[in-house]
Amino acid sequence: IVVFSVVMGAAYTLFNAHQKTYINQMAVVDTQQDLRAGMELLTRDIRLAGYDECIGDKADAGFTVARVDRVALTMSIHDGIDGDDDGIVDEWDEAGSIAFDGIDNDGDGTVDGYDEVDNLGVSTPAINQAEETVIYGFSAADDTDEDGIADAGAASFGRTDGAGVLSVLMDNVQAVAFAYAFDDDLDGFLDVDAGGGVIWAVDSEDDEDLNVDLNGNAVNPNIDFDRIRAVQIWVLARTSRETTDFVDNQTYTVGSTDIVPADGFRHRLMNSTVLCRNMDL
Repeated sequence: IVVFSVVMGAAYTLFNAHQKTYINQMAVVDTQQDLRAGMELLTRDIRLAGYDECIGDKADAGFTVARVDRVALTMSIHDGIDGDDDGIVDEWDEAGSIAFDGIDNDGDGTVDGYDEVDNLGVSTPAINQAEETVIYGFSAADDTDEDGIADAGAASFGRTDGAGVLSVLMDNVQAVAFAYAFDDDLDGFLDVDAGGGVIWAVDSEDDEDLNVDLNGNAVNPNIDFDRIRAVQIWVLARTSRETTDFVDNQTYTVGSTDIVPADGFRHRLMNSTVLCRNMDL
């Protein structure tokens, strides 16, 4: 009986250890998958900055916010659906497009004409959901000081549309940061500093131009948003639950901020650079 008890105790200890390891590993996997999927959607949309097939006026497309804690841009949005079942996706006269409203808006005798002034007041070929401004970041309630670090330790990171509706891209995000590279002299290359490194800047004054680099140095002259050519993104996420007998004291650099969690959560940091190939067209 004594031998049996010892064997069973050892087996239980081994099983319990393996179970804890499995649970911890699955939590990390879930975090990585959520982070990877959210980053894929984020980079895809930022890559569309400046794409303006619908509006036909480049001045209306591009970045509207370029802060360290959030980014906003205006772009053409199609729904990818053949709304009138004619075999063509998102064409100008598709049901549901902005100007396809059954009204002769420009008074030329043709209802829903190709060049009809739509309800945005723009004479343009109407394309489904022609323009949308979207914002990426924490909700205002989750990051009240606008530093890109969740006030409660972690929060949902998402995409807010023009109607103010937040669609969650990633859960359990602890910190985010954005920085922007530019081509101010329009020579086709990203501007660099004296050492040859790309200058990554942000709009710290929220006045629609880049004024400081990530090290806090002034950018003179300030850079208009239409010169932005690339965006660098950092996202630090954590597992949904803490791990017993574990403390994460690793240093994670998010933008220009070093974060040492000093807690029991497992963390994953993802960094990506997106080239905005439509901004220089």
